[in-house]
Amino acid sequence: MSVRNFLFLIALLIVLSLNLSISNAYSPKDAQAVPLTVSTDKREYSEGDIIIISGSVRSLVAKTPLTLQIIDSQMNLIHVEQTDLSKDGTYAVTVMVGGDLWKNFGTYKIRAQYGFNHIVAQTNFDFVELVKPSKQTFHLEVGGQEYDIPYLIKGGTVNDMQVDFPSFALTLSINATKNGVITLDIPRDFIDAKKMDGHDDKFIVLINGTEVDPSEVPGSSLSRNVTINFLKEDSQIELIGTQIVPEFGSIPVVLLISIISVIVFSRTRIYGTDV
Repeated sequence: MSVRNFLFLIALLIVLSLNLSISNAYSPKDAQAVPLTVSTDKREYSEGDIIIISGSVRSLVAKTPLTLQIIDSQMNLIHVEQTDLSKDGTYAVTVMVGGDLWKNFGTYKIRAQYGFNHIVAQTNFDFVELVKPSKQTFHLEVGGQEYDIPYLIKGGTVNDMQVDFPSFALTLSINATKNGVITLDIPRDFIDAKKMDGHDDKFIVLINGTEVDPSEVPGSSLSRNVTINFLKEDSQIELIGTQIVPEFGSIPVVLLISIISVIVFSRTRIYGTDV
């Protein structure tokens, strides 16, 4: 091997060793380490909601607070505050949505700043108009009788309601455009859930075949108030009780009197024959 080639080989080995050292010095783990993070608990908020802002700082500076700014969709500063960090570098604050400065709907920015080097991180969320639940009533006809089912729904619409008599169930077909909630005011003479001792029992609720846990506030002697949360694109809700209105409704009074008359007349004929 010539001296020239030997020197070239030595230089190549030196370059390779330097690259290896640099690669080891900046491992993927270090590359992923972020000096400052900031995030929110949800992507979308309306007036009256609470925003939970949280994150962490990698390198703490003694007696140095973190500064948070909220900037609206028109680049107006609407909120600013400072917060101390915990010993592990994490933080969490809450901000109430609403007030005179919250007047522009759209995408808002949260800007976090820390330390003398002005380490900055930011995240976005959407401030949207509060959509109040729409109060409506669904009319059901069962066995020749009409039943009104009042309800409030947010995040979707009710397409249809049907009665499943064998299962003692009321089935709702819904169009869920986003995560939402529906509250049903259910007449007790239509469907109810009772224990063996006659006290109220919980309704079984299925959403797309999966059981969920509804909430219920004390109702009246005439109706029960059941609230059910659903997710975007859910399509069917089943409310199952222990008793439901008969499929063919109540027996007409005239027909009932006729049946009693036939029974009495038959008994009279039998006893008359025996005498």
